[in-house]
Amino acid sequence: MSTRIPRLFSKFHFYLLRVLTHLSTPEPVGTTKRGETLGMKSAELTQLSDMKDEWYTGNPASPGIYDIQMNNDTKTQKSHKDAVEFFNRFSDFFQPLLIIMAASREITRLDREVLNIADPGTAHTHHTAPIVGYCIPHLRPIGGGELKVSARISADAKRGSLPEDANGFEIAYKCEKSSNDLAGRPRRLENSNDGTTKVVFMKANVVMKFGDENAMSIVQCYTRWVHTSYPGLEGPWTGPYSANLF
Repeated sequence: MSTRIPRLFSKFHFYLLRVLTHLSTPEPVGTTKRGETLGMKSAELTQLSDMKDEWYTGNPASPGIYDIQMNNDTKTQKSHKDAVEFFNRFSDFFQPLLIIMAASREITRLDREVLNIADPGTAHTHHTAPIVGYCIPHLRPIGGGELKVSARISADAKRGSLPEDANGFEIAYKCEKSSNDLAGRPRRLENSNDGTTKVVFMKANVVMKFGDENAMSIVQCYTRWVHTSYPGLEGPWTGPYSANLF
């Protein structure tokens, strides 16, 4: 049973996000959530959501355990320990629920794919080809240390949208104070791992909040398409891109 929940932090992160979205989706008729149909209680769905918020917020001003651990500027031995302890707590909470849902008469092929529950007598079908397209971000500062990000499939696209083979995009960013002189500008990022913080968004248009204290800072970033069901098959990084907050 333990193999149903990925242990690698990045894969576990994608798993948790997709599981929460899937199990919290209302059924076509009525107000019952998918997780309840499969045997979860409403309180357990609430606990699942609370645990996701403890793990990941996507908000630099109030980071979760995963946000801290994946940021080269904040990760420490303690943050790694916190991530391991969280994973163990989540497993203790979710493994019994997986057993219940695996035995449900209502379980479908999609449920099994999302939850990573094998279909008896059949083999899993997995995508094996990585995403090919480039994720081109349109960055627009909107004041108050906030940045509107629109992930687009091409440079000339008029609006943000996800390609067919992705269900979100990942941004690797770094926010640094700027100065009035050219020599004071932050060093150009060399790659997506150059001291960046990485965040995954499950929609193409988002607003990133860096806080008033980061007004007049410069945000540099790289972006790529991802599909949370198929970690390891992400699209290529593109960048760096930059925007001046105000």
